[in-house]
This record gives sequence, C-alpha cells and structure tokens, in this order.
Amino acid sequence: MRISVVFLTVVFTILTACNDRFQVIGKFEATVNRTEMVFPSYRDTKMHRGGIKFNYSGDNKIMFFNGLAGGFVDGSPDLPMLAVTFKGDLDGNNIKLASIILHKKINLRTVQNLFYRSSEKMGKQWASELQMDEQGNASFSFRAELVRIDTNTNKPIEGDKGIHVEGTFSGVVPEDEFAN
Repeated sequence: MRISVVFLTVVFTILTACNDRFQVIGKFEATVNRTEMVFPSYRDTKMHRGGIKFNYSGDNKIMFFNGLAGGFVDGSPDLPMLAVTFKGDLDGNNIKLASIILHKKINLRTVQNLFYRSSEKMGKQWASELQMDEQGNASFSFRAELVRIDTNTNKPIEGDKGIHVEGTFSGVVPEDEFAN
C-alpha cells in the first residue's frame, strides 16, 4: 500500500508539471460528423508558441488558431487537431478565411494519419468575421465540408466522402502575438 501511494504521488507530480507547461488560451467547440468535441487551444509557456500564432509573409498577416483534443501524450497535447487560418493585410484589414484543417491519428501502431482540409480551392468553407478587441479576445464561428488529403501527395483522395465540421472558437491572443 505504501509503494502505491508513493507511486501515485510521483505520477501526479509529473503530470502536474507537464500540464503547467501548457496554458489553455482558448477553445474550439465543434461538431465533427455529428460528434460534439472540444479542442483546447494550448500555449507552450516554455517555448512561447502554439495555440494562436500570427505570421507575416510579404504584405499579408496570417493568423493561425488551433486546438488539440487528444489529451496529453508524453507530456504534450496530442491529435486530433482542428486548425482555422485567416489571412489579411498587414494592418489587419481585409481578413478572409484561408483554410480549415482536421488532423486525426487513427492507428497508434502504424501511425496512420487522416488529414482533412478545405481552402478557397478545395471543399466548402465559411467563417464569420474574426472578432478581436484591444485586449486580444478573439472569436469566430465556422463550418466546412473537409476533403480527405493523401499525406504523401498532398492531394484529395478520390471517392472519400470527407467530413462535415462546424463550431465556434473563443480565446485570448497571447501578448507577444497580439502586439505584432
């Protein structure tokens, strides 16, 4: 009995340390083919990345929002991942939905992945206007008919019926991302 109490204490301490590294900064509440799911958006406090990320490319500002619903594996959040990307001008105007992605791992032994995507040219997608206030609070609604992608060729898989996904996102953009 004493060994199991010590063992449980050690396991609890390790899990707490792992989870303290990842701060929840938002979440997707989504329905994926009639299954309701929550995808927390995590920020790695040690590496200062993840969850919500803004990148700049030429005259564009690209805004990534993602969440992981697979719990923790080896101390890090795991698949499935839902990601929504917006693209706009550098000053944050003319923001448009760029893509919606769902990445699911279906077989841990062979690490077979399922990857679904929509974009302006593939599948059907919609998102409400991205709302962001001065404090960095962000929210939007979305829905899409995602097309299954062959992860080797990055092309749609013929004959696969795809996945319907819809939901909402709400979260807080980290200060270092929001300030840019």
